Amino acid sequence: MKEGIKQGYTLDVICSYKFERGQDVFKSYIEDLYYIKKNTTNPVERNMAKMMLNSLYGRFGMKDINSSIKKKKNNE
Repeated sequence: MKEGIKQGYTLDVICSYKFERGQDVFKSYIEDLYYIKKNTTNPVERNMAKMMLNSLYGRFGMKDINSSIKKKKNNE
């Protein structure tokens, strides 16, 4: 979206959701998928549960990276 705005596009927000931070937001989701992954004999169900768990952990398990760029003068 940021790149589109830089290119001259405009966005109209029609609807949005605001989520509050909370504790154990995905607990039941994780427990249900882990149960399926652990107990199913169907390899397709197991792989789907595994991929859904991994994608959730991959996104929300990431650390925030605070990066900065410092410009040095040529004589330093």
